[in-house]
Amino acid sequence: MDEIAPGVYVSSVYPGINVGLVVTGRWVVAVDAPPFSSDHQAWRKAARAIGRPIRYLILTDDHPDRLLGALWVGVPIIAGRGTWQRIRERGEFGVQALVEEWNRCHASQGKPIPLPDLERIPLPEVVVDGRVTLEDEVSVSVESIPGPSAGSVWVWLPQRAVLFTGDGALHGPPSLSESPSPTRWLEVLTRLEEGTPPARIVVPGRGPVGGPEIVRPLTNYLRYAHQRLQAALFRGKSPDLTVVAEELLQLFPPSERERERLLPQIRTGLERWLEEMKSGDAGGESLMRNRGKMDEMDRIRTVKAAHEAELMRKANVVGVGIGLRQRGGKYTGELVLVVSVTHKVPLDELDPGDVIPQQIDGVPVDVQAVGTLRALGAPGS
Repeated sequence: MDEIAPGVYVSSVYPGINVGLVVTGRWVVAVDAPPFSSDHQAWRKAARAIGRPIRYLILTDDHPDRLLGALWVGVPIIAGRGTWQRIRERGEFGVQALVEEWNRCHASQGKPIPLPDLERIPLPEVVVDGRVTLEDEVSVSVESIPGPSAGSVWVWLPQRAVLFTGDGALHGPPSLSESPSPTRWLEVLTRLEEGTPPARIVVPGRGPVGGPEIVRPLTNYLRYAHQRLQAALFRGKSPDLTVVAEELLQLFPPSERERERLLPQIRTGLERWLEEMKSGDAGGESLMRNRGKMDEMDRIRTVKAAHEAELMRKANVVGVGIGLRQRGGKYTGELVLVVSVTHKVPLDELDPGDVIPQQIDGVPVDVQAVGTLRALGAPGS
């Protein structure tokens, strides 16, 4: 395992999952665990080398690979309420179904998981519904967050400025089908990019460790989906969700096999997201209020058509669209012309010709930093 900060260890070598060990002082707190029982020997050896006992295992969500890791550790579990509920629903035959589900989905890896001697998946002893903080020399804060599942939690180490996000930030396309509120998930990721919490190191659920910038591809993915659904609501039309799902997959091009698996899941997630927006949840109320303002939409569309080429010539601009203003990482109800830039630059450092006006022909303008928009290569490319 690599020590990414004093007393904070991470490994990305286990199949499909990052795992962490945090030395808090008197003990070690594990953040997720390897799904294969055969990998636990190496994982336990790394933990023993630290010289302190493992006190808790934190599950960052209820994904099968994380629940499998809980079978082998044998310490009290901390998890979100959604994860606790999912384990309860699995019931008496939960372990058998979990192992069979994993082996069926990962048969191509040629490494099946044997059925353990446990009848049930261990229920979390500490259920997080908000925030739970483990106080020691190094504090560990476990917080429920809007994410890919109802049981998503983040693990924040304020003294180390390290954030474990689980699949709340991951490298690859999220299916969206299990997320209770993609809109609020997008807001959380936007705040993380803007420095809340002030993480220097971000450990995603899968893939390389980095800084807050590693969430940008996922943020752009969710933002693009949000804007496509939002535009359809403004026009009063039903979008072709299969087309939107295919467009999203271009941002994270998968293998053909993965594409076949992901496309219907993403479409299902988009259907749920659209219903959320229509019902008034998570910003939907603002969207539906604006839906009646078709004259305003038409006016912004006219201004966009007239000035888009000029705006695209300005420094750092990567896109011009129509959307809702962002303030403090959250969407407001104000419909604006959105100018997307790689990053924001102080006005006194810009050439006069590169300054983006606050309004154009009476239409308000909101400048939103999105990083560099590009398609990411398929896994293994």
